[in-house]
Amino acid sequence: MNKQELIRQVAMLTGETQVATRNTLDAIINAVQVASGRGEEVRINGLFYSKVVRKEARTVNVPGTTRKTDVPAKNVVKIKPAKELNDAANGK
Repeated sequence: MNKQELIRQVAMLTGETQVATRNTLDAIINAVQVASGRGEEVRINGLFYSKVVRKEARTVNVPGTTRKTDVPAKNVVKIKPAKELNDAANGK
């Protein structure tokens, strides 16, 4: 399911227009992005849990060569699906 299919499905289930549903979904996405940018954890019960973790700088091997390269430190978002989402994926 892509974003447009999700918008269509949610609009049908809620009786809202696709435009209103798209605006709501865009606002949710923006709120999650802003919270992640501030390093905050985001929990949407039944869907996922995300947190920002720091990956330290490291040296890695370049595949197919004997060269090594430095990878700078950065923040990454780790996302863990909620139990309900995993259960749905497994037909429970």
